[in-house]
Amino acid sequence: MDLIKTNEDKESGETKKIIYKGKEKIIPIRNPDPKNCELYIIKKGKYCHFEKYKNSQYCVYHRAEEKQENEEYLTCPYDPKHKILKHKFKNHLKVCNTLSNEKKLEKEEWFIKDFNKAKQDKKYILPNDEELNKLYDIKTEMISPEEFEHYIQVILKSYEICKNLYSKFIKDNDLENYVNKNLNINIKNKEIFYKTSGININIDEDLKQTEQRKHLEKHSIQNEALTDLVFKSGLMDKNSDNTIIVEFGAGKGGLTEEINKKNKDKNVYILLERSGVRFKKENKKQNNNFNSIRFKTDIINFNLNYIDNLDKIIKKEGQKKIFEQKGYNIIGVAKHICGCAFDISLTSLFNYEKQDKIKGLVMATCCHHICRVELLNHLYYYMDTLKLNLKEIIFIIKSTSWLFSHDENIKGKEENEKGNNLDENKINLNEEKAKNKDEINNIFKKMNLSRRYFGMLSKYIIDIARCFCLIDKGFTKVLYLKYCSNTITSENNVILAIK
Repeated sequence: MDLIKTNEDKESGETKKIIYKGKEKIIPIRNPDPKNCELYIIKKGKYCHFEKYKNSQYCVYHRAEEKQENEEYLTCPYDPKHKILKHKFKNHLKVCNTLSNEKKLEKEEWFIKDFNKAKQDKKYILPNDEELNKLYDIKTEMISPEEFEHYIQVILKSYEICKNLYSKFIKDNDLENYVNKNLNINIKNKEIFYKTSGININIDEDLKQTEQRKHLEKHSIQNEALTDLVFKSGLMDKNSDNTIIVEFGAGKGGLTEEINKKNKDKNVYILLERSGVRFKKENKKQNNNFNSIRFKTDIINFNLNYIDNLDKIIKKEGQKKIFEQKGYNIIGVAKHICGCAFDISLTSLFNYEKQDKIKGLVMATCCHHICRVELLNHLYYYMDTLKLNLKEIIFIIKSTSWLFSHDENIKGKEENEKGNNLDENKINLNEEKAKNKDEINNIFKKMNLSRRYFGMLSKYIIDIARCFCLIDKGFTKVLYLKYCSNTITSENNVILAIK
């Protein structure tokens, strides 16, 4: 949310002028209700409606934004959401809930700090976190037009390499025939298939939906589509009774519940989710026989080898007896697992000691723009196959957000930095950035291509790199598919891998 501290601006009559995103705006001097917070929320075009906190111009939610001479707020190192007064900071570090929860987790048998962090080859030397953050903080307008054009060419070149290599893999392994025969998916256009995955599971497009129903049903439609992939691909069938399904980033557990409906309580489900969620699916009355075990943890700290002690876990969690472990298989599933959490989940499966037990995975990707190079377990693919350097990899990661740019961004009118009462140096800097933006926009115009197009290509590059990582780990069928319509979700790509 974009916020403006109104009492810091110059007043002029009943209204005042501020500079926001490079444009001049006129807003009221103060909140019409003197009892309420003096913080103007510019996106909503109104003042905050909460009452002022005692001895403050702002409400309890926004007083952390307030800059006073006698009061300074510090950010908690354990949770950046916590803003603490300086004189209370030391005490907060002792009682911070985030820290205490982590200390409790450390006592668990399955907890190993950073167990699933990617182990990079020694020849790929990465800078420290501080230097990496500086690379991630570089904005588009800070890049010269010449350098930007170079990065655009890098995306086009990398895409062509990925498309050709993946097309060859599909052809050599006769996977197009496998898709048509087993998944019952029609490939309407081969070029689209290799370009943007282009495989669509048939979903009833004639379904009449109100906006409310559409919102409520979109998750169930996605869960059904992913569940169909699990069963049609042969990873499971309705009679399977020897499978452990691990759902990464489980949330409420909707995908697990959908799989369980088709399998009728015959398998074990391990749900990994780091945040506390309400209305968990496994707690519903109709799911009494739902054999699931939930772990509240970050995936990076979970040792998957712990599930070898399944009988012990079941007894500890109070679950019913399930099945003999001798011939079990493990399947990884996920719906919309964000950014580097996908790569950490892959590392978790790779770190499982009994690799012959890993049967496959069905994992939908999303939020590629928050991937981190230090967590990629396939950095070698970018550097050796695509011949990219660190800056180019990070640019590709960040450019994935272009796919969801607003219309004005597609035309090249990117947002300017926030700023009020800009001094001369800042004005000159903004003018230079604006000039860079105009030249960058001209690059897109000359190519007659939009930012969205390059965002799509960047997402494809990242996901195909993941596919080749799975291929290198011994998965024989690796498919990059669209599992539902764009009208259901824009993040509709899934990676299906089978050993």
